[in-house]
Amino acid sequence: MKAITSLSLAISVVLLAACTAAPVDLSQKKITSLKLFSWSGTQYCPGRPFPLGLEIFTDTGERYLSRKSGDPKDQGFSLEGFEFTAAGATVERDGTVTNHDVLATIERPLEIGVRYRADPALGATLALTPRYDCDRQFLLKGAEGPRANDGTSGADGQPGLDGRNDIPGGDGGNGSDGQSGGPGGLGAPGPELKVSLGLIKTVWNNYVVLIRLDDGQTASWKLVAAGNAENYVLSNQGGAGGRGGDGGNGGKGGDGGNSFNKAQPGKGGNGGKAGEGGVGGRGGDGGRMEVYYDERHPELIQWLRFSHPGGPGGPGGLGGKGGWQGRGGTSFSEDGDLEGEDGVAGADGRSAPPGDRGEAGPLITTTPAPASDLFEKEMGLGLMFL
Repeated sequence: MKAITSLSLAISVVLLAACTAAPVDLSQKKITSLKLFSWSGTQYCPGRPFPLGLEIFTDTGERYLSRKSGDPKDQGFSLEGFEFTAAGATVERDGTVTNHDVLATIERPLEIGVRYRADPALGATLALTPRYDCDRQFLLKGAEGPRANDGTSGADGQPGLDGRNDIPGGDGGNGSDGQSGGPGGLGAPGPELKVSLGLIKTVWNNYVVLIRLDDGQTASWKLVAAGNAENYVLSNQGGAGGRGGDGGNGGKGGDGGNSFNKAQPGKGGNGGKAGEGGVGGRGGDGGRMEVYYDERHPELIQWLRFSHPGGPGGPGGLGGKGGWQGRGGTSFSEDGDLEGEDGVAGADGRSAPPGDRGEAGPLITTTPAPASDLFEKEMGLGLMFL
């Protein structure tokens, strides 16, 4: 058993040495071939970003892996020297892929190609198949309310003038008060949505619920595996309220003036009171939802769940800090120093409470309709409705 374990360990060390994650200068390597792969496996979730990886092989038998997004730059090699193509998807410079042609995934795999810019004859391809059981919910929401402006801080008090001969020192001026933060803005309501539900069969021989979302300007699609559709939640939430502004700080009190020859030194000024935080904005109301479903499949509205809650209230702003008190002046005399009275620090401002949550949206309606009326465009693309 020890011999087998030692042999396995030796093989693992050889494989790690042959395919290293150490930094690689590709300009110093003679690359003979490429292998493209996904760090997430052989399948992908339509609409959800996933990372690509690249393995290179050299004329000396070495193998190197690209680094993933977020890896230290002293590992592997960068993908910036490679050019990617992908029908219906976008590939970022770090290899992150986002599929945006959701309907195309029903009939064909996602095909990605890569070429080495320094030697365009070197390339590789990758075909990934979709899966539709990745999510349990889809959340739409209105825009967040604007953040309020912070209160302006108070000005510092002027220092007192120094006394001369037997003239006392002047008192420091009081710091001015900070302003309160403004209230957060109202969150926008959830969008007004027309939701259409149908049941289709993909070329992968599985059944998928097709969800089309129309907001009056644009349409988008979600695909959910039929076996994963029960209790799938489609939520149309109001936007969060905006954050209240922070209160401004109070101004510092001015220091008292110094004096001489036993004359009284000046008092320090009081610090300014801080501004209070602004209350958070109210959340937006939930959006209107009209749900239409293929009349042949009433089970669709039993599988899916629909919600339209109000958005959360925005957080309240923080209270400002009270201004520091001014220090009393000092009298410089032969019989000892006299100290002026210090001022009083300004009070801190109070932090504000969050805003109120928005109200739920209007009553959700569900209406059966012929699939030909709901999905004329999709049928024109050749999708197989059941």
